[in-house]
Amino acid sequence: SHSKIRKSSKWLNAISIVMNDFEIYNEIGKLSFVSKIDDLKSYKRMYERVLDGEKEKQQTLVKQVLDGELNYGDSYDQLQVIEVPNLHSMGYTGFGVTIAVLDSGFNLNHPAIKDLDIYLQHDFVNDDDDVMDQPVDEIEGNDPENHGTATLSTLGGKDDGEHYGPAFGATFLLAKTESVEIEDPVEEDYFISAVEWAEENGMDILSSSLGYQDWYSYDDKTGTALIDTTLDIAVEEKGVTVFLSVGNEHKYNLGPTVPGDSIRALSIGAVYLNGDITSFSSQGPTFDGRYKPELCAPGQNIHVANYAFAVDNENYVHKSGTSFSAPLVAGAAALLLEAHPDWRPIDLHSALMTTASQSNSPDNIKGWGLINATAAYYYEIPEDKQHDNGIVTIFQIVLVLQIIMDLIVKYHMFIVMNIVLEDIVMMKIAIVIQNGKENCVLENVKY
Repeated sequence: SHSKIRKSSKWLNAISIVMNDFEIYNEIGKLSFVSKIDDLKSYKRMYERVLDGEKEKQQTLVKQVLDGELNYGDSYDQLQVIEVPNLHSMGYTGFGVTIAVLDSGFNLNHPAIKDLDIYLQHDFVNDDDDVMDQPVDEIEGNDPENHGTATLSTLGGKDDGEHYGPAFGATFLLAKTESVEIEDPVEEDYFISAVEWAEENGMDILSSSLGYQDWYSYDDKTGTALIDTTLDIAVEEKGVTVFLSVGNEHKYNLGPTVPGDSIRALSIGAVYLNGDITSFSSQGPTFDGRYKPELCAPGQNIHVANYAFAVDNENYVHKSGTSFSAPLVAGAAALLLEAHPDWRPIDLHSALMTTASQSNSPDNIKGWGLINATAAYYYEIPEDKQHDNGIVTIFQIVLVLQIIMDLIVKYHMFIVMNIVLEDIVMMKIAIVIQNGKENCVLENVKY
């Protein structure tokens, strides 16, 4: 038999083990200190840090923006639709905000990427500090730099006259977490390790366009996978705002990908420039009834960096997918966090969702709608305690009320509710079947 510890997680208080001996598997489950064993899935892609010299760099960036020198090239439309150029004109570039990007690899020599402030990089596949191609990575027709180069440029690229991402002045942490050679459960370990690594190195925002679908059924889309839990911890306990692609699988009607079903992260759908939903953008609800996606951004024919620019003699190409919608929203969020450095994840959530295009009538197609970065900039944080749960709390209450109404109609129940708004939604629900034979009380249900 062969058993090997692959990765460990401090946040989950867990280790990942590969083994082929089910007797050992069963014996581990009997150990007193083991609370549970989860079978790992594999997947398919589909605070301010000021260092010497950075203040001067910021002043140069702001002067360039305020002097009206930015030439967006063909990337202008995808930014204008979400009202990003207005924030650039105010001098915001994402400076002072650290963004982690988790993807398959990056070509750091591309003109839109080579001058970015990349603080740290790590390849979790090969366990080294180089996220560019390595000889062991390359497979004909499936280059690992392809996807990551495109998403990073969408978020923060800078090549005047050709291309800009929203947050070209931000600081970046780059993590390579996917191997294009294989689809193996270890990739889930890489992802979790990368999230913890990025948080330890000052991550404010996480953007990932990786999705897990092949190994999950719709019944699994409850936001409880290990990766979902890791991201929930990042948001709730570490103060990180997380943006994920909702997925490109609408035709299969399987809901969002994992971790696009996350409870605390924001999942992003793809729209055309006119605001209509694309045909591929995955839709909710999750299996447990939550709206997905929460927000949308352009995702059709997006202007992105071409990883193979040196070979193709073509620096930019156009690509489609929610893989590019998520980094557009993450980049816009970085501008908002630069402008409002005291905003917590829930504040960014509320600012983006309450000012989006259909905030008064969210649905499972576009969520709260197409973002408006300028309107979100002017959002005012309410002083009342209820804001600690913001629009997410409101939705959760509506969701529970919908479920309760169904129960009333179906089972003729009499229901009494007491909802207490605290830092986390706590609901006390008393359900009494009218015939008096059964009583069920659910207290402190955490959503």
